[in-house]
Amino acid sequence: MSEQPLPQMTGNEINSILTNLLLQPIERALFGSLMSKYGDRVKRTLLWARDNPEAYATPQTDEQRKQVAYLRAVSAICNANVTAGLERLQLECNAQTRVALAHSYALYRMFSEAFEAAVRGDSGAKNTLVHAIAEARRNVVGMQEMESSKPVADPAAAPSNPPSSTPRAQESYPPRQPSVAPQRQSGTRPANGGTPSGGVVRNFGPSKHVYGGSGAICFQVSLPDPNGEQPPAWGIHIEGAKGANRVYQWQDKINLRFNEGELPFFLGVLFGYLPKFEGNSHGPKNDKFFSIENQGDKFFVKVGQGNKENLKCVSVPMTLGDAFWVACLFVKVLMQSTALSESMVMHIVKMMCEQRNGVNRDRHSSQGNAA
Repeated sequence: MSEQPLPQMTGNEINSILTNLLLQPIERALFGSLMSKYGDRVKRTLLWARDNPEAYATPQTDEQRKQVAYLRAVSAICNANVTAGLERLQLECNAQTRVALAHSYALYRMFSEAFEAAVRGDSGAKNTLVHAIAEARRNVVGMQEMESSKPVADPAAAPSNPPSSTPRAQESYPPRQPSVAPQRQSGTRPANGGTPSGGVVRNFGPSKHVYGGSGAICFQVSLPDPNGEQPPAWGIHIEGAKGANRVYQWQDKINLRFNEGELPFFLGVLFGYLPKFEGNSHGPKNDKFFSIENQGDKFFVKVGQGNKENLKCVSVPMTLGDAFWVACLFVKVLMQSTALSESMVMHIVKMMCEQRNGVNRDRHSSQGNAA
């Protein structure tokens, strides 16, 4: 049995349904790019949500969850508030790129999680937006190239101009393996949020922010410096700032870079291979430190600087959902640093953590016998 033809719907009708679903309306300037490529999908999903309010409010199946996630992504990216924020940040993102952002679950998550922090002045979050926009723009260009390379039955009938740009085919919501791959073309910012000593500005990739009641922590990927400045390899910085209610003192943050030996063990805690891990003696004065502890239903992350007399510390609980995205960053950096596959990286991380657990058990056992 064939599907019922979709009704004609005006922009006002579409936005009226979105508003009734407690979603933000789509900006007029984006309607053309969105509906020309994904009009049927948008209308079909909207009509389903309108006619099935209970399923929309509490989706029970994977298909229903995909429908809800799709509407939220389109609404979250294609609204006027995002346009105003991008203008304030002086970031160029045309209609086709915005639509591409909404139709890639990984890019949508990366963009939406960093957007508010970027508007409030967080340079790391702004850099994440730059990366997401650049990746979406590449998706658009790639699809243009695919469309223009399609053979035509009659060469004389081929259009004189390339086809209109369209976003890459939509991904499933959520995808099985979200992409968080940093790109070398992303923007740059100083590692400490200002101008570092010596004027060295490092190239940064995506980040993940974790917010708490009294502070926030940011995990930021650093990329190899194309100019040969140090550090030359892939890495991850952890930054902590005091604050509350999504307003944090990033200008007075604590910043340190994981060393190569700390990356696998921090990841090992996230994957349950270790109960906790800490790193000390960071920074030029060897007074910066971090720690992570597995608390079952969440992780507890701490970053600090100083000594007992003059201690500055930021502590944040990290949900399992946030931990997933942080773990993706660590896995990607280790893969890039070692040229190993994901499975091999995880195998080695697990093996090293098991060995570390054995050493700790032996040490505790010997201490108990000595007592």
